[in-house]
Amino acid sequence: MAISIGTAHGIYKGTPQIHFDRLEEIDRMTKVPLVLHGGSSSGDTNLNRCATHGISKVNIFSDFIHEAFSVIHKKEPEDYLELKTLVNQTMEEVLNHYYDVFETKSIK
Repeated sequence: MAISIGTAHGIYKGTPQIHFDRLEEIDRMTKVPLVLHGGSSSGDTNLNRCATHGISKVNIFSDFIHEAFSVIHKKEPEDYLELKTLVNQTMEEVLNHYYDVFETKSIK
């Protein structure tokens, strides 16, 4: 169940004000897995706290895309294979970072 606790889709200017009291109250009231929309740019500490206080799924697509475009712009790959390899490596790094943030184990 997607809940509203102060986040929204997209990239923020600054860090969102997350209502952890609301998250904890909703988590106590239901056994349904909770979803956080707009996790991108919410800050690692905030995301860790969400993950350890009831959120089961976090939407962070914008962070993945931002990092992919950033590495493409910085490295300027010359062909598709180089681009694909570069983006895949970057996605793996971002994913492993979020495994740490959410205190999960990576699948390797």
